[in-house]
Amino acid sequence: MVFCGQCGFQLSPRDRHCPRCGTAVDTDVIVEDTDGIDEDDATVISLPYSNSNTDPSQPATGNQPKPYTAGDQQPMILARAHSDVTWQDNGNHPSAEVSPASYTPTVAGQKLQVDRSGAKGRAISLVIILLGLLLVLGAMVFFAVQQGVFGFLTGQGTNGDAAATQQAQAVVQQYYDDINSRHYMAAYDLWKHTPQTQTFLEFKTGYVDTVHDDITFNSVTPQDNGTVRVSVTVVATERVQVGVTRQSTYTGYYIVGQQNAIWKIWQGSLNPA
Repeated sequence: MVFCGQCGFQLSPRDRHCPRCGTAVDTDVIVEDTDGIDEDDATVISLPYSNSNTDPSQPATGNQPKPYTAGDQQPMILARAHSDVTWQDNGNHPSAEVSPASYTPTVAGQKLQVDRSGAKGRAISLVIILLGLLLVLGAMVFFAVQQGVFGFLTGQGTNGDAAATQQAQAVVQQYYDDINSRHYMAAYDLWKHTPQTQTFLEFKTGYVDTVHDDITFNSVTPQDNGTVRVSVTVVATERVQVGVTRQSTYTGYYIVGQQNAIWKIWQGSLNPA
């Protein structure tokens, strides 16, 4: 539906002048309803015809409407949606290509300052966040790898503790197996050698009266420094004199660790039970 922009009278599509006030209808602006909208869908206000020869200082009378000036309220064309109306402009205007980067919106004849730094700022913030996450992830991976290697070398960690306890117990068991089989040099080599370590002859003399040792493992406990404490009970069959033996029970512990990546007995302590 079309209404007169001067008096609001409803016009028919064929009207070129308002039957009520005589205002000429601007034929340069035509609004077409392609969806067949009714009165509730959209309302269109026609533009009054402006004669270029009309003096703006003279009031509009009869069929001569007052031309639009900057102080007047701009006529509006209301439509339900952009797709519901088709604009036809008979004027000849030069075409121009406008890129999104160069486009500057204008309101009431004044250009607005467009802040295009928002997207750039968000991109920089996103990059900083990603770099921070990568640094945290790298630190976590480095810590995990470091702990895993240290645990493997020292016997710490969940899997490292199990391996270390098995190795330590196996070393002590092998030590007593060598003693019982009279392989004293092999047993001697299972000790960690330092300048304070007794000589092989001193070591061998200490077992001259030992006939057999039976060992029982009480506990095997990993230590913070990578060593393992092996608590044992030893029942030693000892020769008192020719043809006479006796059994003595000892309790104590051995500290087992690595020397040059080889598990060794670092120290031991046995006392009569």
